[in-house]
Amino acid sequence: MGDQYDAYREALVIEGETVWPKEGPELDPRTRKALEALVHSQPQLASQLVYVRLFTGFCRRIILSREDIERLLSLLGAEQQAPRKSVVGEGTKQ
Repeated sequence: MGDQYDAYREALVIEGETVWPKEGPELDPRTRKALEALVHSQPQLASQLVYVRLFTGFCRRIILSREDIERLLSLLGAEQQAPRKSVVGEGTKQ
């Protein structure tokens, strides 16, 4: 059983680690990296989270399940499809 999300420990996290399931969907390296970035930027999304005490802080170890990966993939897809504001041309008249 893992730890619960802890804002105090999060402030002291100096290292992040992701444990992937042995049997899971095949992901290309870019997608894997994007999923890791997403789950470490929002660790409360992980179903299994462990804070490992280090000498100078904590290591956040996120243990992903297949369900986590499926949920994160759908979040990642929604995030990538969200409309983005264009900075070029805003506030200028032609």
